[in-house]
Amino acid sequence: TPTCPRCRLLATALRRNGIDYNEQPLDAGPISSCLCDTGQWITEAPLVHVEKKWLVARELFDDAGSLVTGWREVLDDR
Repeated sequence: TPTCPRCRLLATALRRNGIDYNEQPLDAGPISSCLCDTGQWITEAPLVHVEKKWLVARELFDDAGSLVTGWREVLDDR
């Protein structure tokens, strides 16, 4: 979302690393898709869909709100 600091941080990191992405609002569509695929009800942004895998904020960010070391590997680990 435009006001989400973690979303902006992730978007910047993706652009800097030449990773294409499609940004969408976290509304009923993505949440429903994640719920159907994983059984998890997620309402925290960012919610990342890579091929058939869903990644939630706690997998990409530490408690301080910084991207975790090895975040690219998390995205690549499909």
